[in-house]
Amino acid sequence: MTVEKHEFGSTADGSAVGLFVIDTENGYRLTLTNYGARIVSLLTPDRRGNSAEVTLGFNELGPYLEPNPYYGATIGRYANRIAGGTFRLGMKTVRLACNEGPNHLHGGHQGFDRQLWSAELIGDSDFAGVRFARVSRDKEERYPGRLTVELEVTLNTSGELRLCYTAETNKTTPVNLTNHAYFNLAGPDSVSILNHRLETGAAYYLPVDENAIPTGELREVAGTAFDFSRSKAIGTEIDAVDGGYDHCMVFSASEPVRELSPVAQVYDPDSGRRMEVLTTKPGMQLYTGNKLAGSFDRHRGKLPARAAFCLETQHFPNAVNEPSFPQPFLEPNQAYQHETVYRFSAQR
Repeated sequence: MTVEKHEFGSTADGSAVGLFVIDTENGYRLTLTNYGARIVSLLTPDRRGNSAEVTLGFNELGPYLEPNPYYGATIGRYANRIAGGTFRLGMKTVRLACNEGPNHLHGGHQGFDRQLWSAELIGDSDFAGVRFARVSRDKEERYPGRLTVELEVTLNTSGELRLCYTAETNKTTPVNLTNHAYFNLAGPDSVSILNHRLETGAAYYLPVDENAIPTGELREVAGTAFDFSRSKAIGTEIDAVDGGYDHCMVFSASEPVRELSPVAQVYDPDSGRRMEVLTTKPGMQLYTGNKLAGSFDRHRGKLPARAAFCLETQHFPNAVNEPSFPQPFLEPNQAYQHETVYRFSAQR
């Protein structure tokens, strides 16, 4: 296990940005940066033992400083969408910035993905990674409360990418943190994930309106294109979903935090790579890269739609406005904790 730290450039105000490379020396290599507490790159072996890139991203800092599809970024203070950018907190209405049409998306214009985090190397002979930290000030992107956040991102020799989030606040505030990595298990020569086979433990999903806001209904996946209770190719029924998959899959309709549990697995039959997902969160946004067309990647150049997928573990979108959903509000006397594991292997 080796860990290296490099310079990755500087932000517009001249702040230095670091790049951290963790190599297990058995085929797995993870690259992180403290700009956006971001996964820059992940290499994993295929069935023949050949390692290749399985995430989208850039080799230089510059494109991350510009608008991009949130490649590998930590998302906060609230992942996903909040309808109208507003919610009630006691007797007050909180009004957030609307950065996706009429909605608030992924923390606003200057969310956690566009912030420089502190970074500390952690690990031992079996695992290594980075502990990221930052303080989100009161009224940052108009959210109430001073929020102190830590995130440990580690990789071990068994191919487990582990993300452990903690946070504390001095005022009641919604908190919903996730990572926005885009995966294509077939490697850098592939521009489609439609043949990847997905299986999830979700019995329900959240239908959405024309602005991608959940309607409030929990709908059973049985008999729909969202039924991945048995492994099937992502592309099998994607055309039956208007615009493609960009929906929250539901594992628990009532618990905001659960025990770390397996919730999904994806298999690429061409490479033999498999990715299992375990999380403590009640939901997971399944996004099939429907809006990637015209974006760029380090390997593929200009991308088509559906060149990669995201499995973003999280609270439900717009839960701040849906009392029947598990609630995402953090109180001053509570600790926010969230753990997600992406476990990689290859089928011979």
